[in-house]
Amino acid sequence: MLSHLPLNKKIVIIGEGKIGKIIADFLILGEVQKFIAEGCLLVDDGYRKKENYRGLRIRELSEFVANEKIDEFVFLNTVTSIETETYKKHLSDYGIIDVVECNDINTAMEIAARYWSDYFQKNGIETDQKELCINDFVFPNPFLQDVPKTVLHAFLTDVRDLVIPLWKGDYEFCDDGPYETEHVKVSEGDIVIDCGANIGISTANAVARKCKKVYAIEPVMNRSLANCKELFGDTVEICQMAVSDYEGSATIHINPDSCNDNSIYYVQNTLRDELETEVTTIDSLCERMGVRDIGYIKFYIDDLEGRMIAGARETIKAYRPKIAIFPCRPDNTEAFKSKLEELIRSMDSGYIFEYAYNKMFAYTV
Repeated sequence: MLSHLPLNKKIVIIGEGKIGKIIADFLILGEVQKFIAEGCLLVDDGYRKKENYRGLRIRELSEFVANEKIDEFVFLNTVTSIETETYKKHLSDYGIIDVVECNDINTAMEIAARYWSDYFQKNGIETDQKELCINDFVFPNPFLQDVPKTVLHAFLTDVRDLVIPLWKGDYEFCDDGPYETEHVKVSEGDIVIDCGANIGISTANAVARKCKKVYAIEPVMNRSLANCKELFGDTVEICQMAVSDYEGSATIHINPDSCNDNSIYYVQNTLRDELETEVTTIDSLCERMGVRDIGYIKFYIDDLEGRMIAGARETIKAYRPKIAIFPCRPDNTEAFKSKLEELIRSMDSGYIFEYAYNKMFAYTV
């Protein structure tokens, strides 16, 4: 995919999603040195969440076109959320015609698998055992041959943020960051609610932090999360459902290529399958299961309304848990952050808020 790039041109990666970052990592390793000095990541107007990634500038489309000579660059399109031909037409409206398609998820993940296998090997971490062990972190090994590629893809996407920083102290690859800060983290003996457990990385992190119990809420079951239950026993309770601010059912849209893109509210090009799922609130779930004294809640939010949090009102008021939130929509705004702060303060005015990478954290003292 990258072996025949013209070396006489500067390289621009279009898209800062998982494929874009995987290719950036690959190029930074030295495959195309010119990229480091003169390349950039390019996003549509209004979708830039940060100024740079690993030292590479992230620029918006209109600004880039207005200030650069397009024929000096080669453009690698990694966008998957919009159908390829539609997005090529969008780029052509800005004068970008010469585009190399690099949005094949399987090829990108092959690159990522090689990259992280080498990283683990260099750091003395075995990838051929039943469990992947990184200090206190133990996880069903996603690199084994019988593991579905959807699980491996999800792990390769999240390892940079959710595993390496916490257990190797390596923040070089961080983009969205881990679900913890100095003030907001799972403490020994905490009861944890993991909203959006996915393949179980945050659940495994909670176990490694010696939590008392973690309730892993995930509407689309996968083998990795089931293996976490088998591995950690009664410390983990899997709740196969979605949480919102109502009780009922909903259609969840599923990416058949990766476990971590599923959504009820944010439907994009990659979500090609569907599943009907039970929907409940955290308040109702806690009452039904007799869950008390919650110490930490992780929210993976994609609805831009904070419905998960609204459905946890009585739980938050009663136990004042530490809260970690990833508002994962690409068009998050300061207004949305303010809305979430206001919502949580309406439950308890004593909450203090802080931000790290692309996540929001709330705690009381």
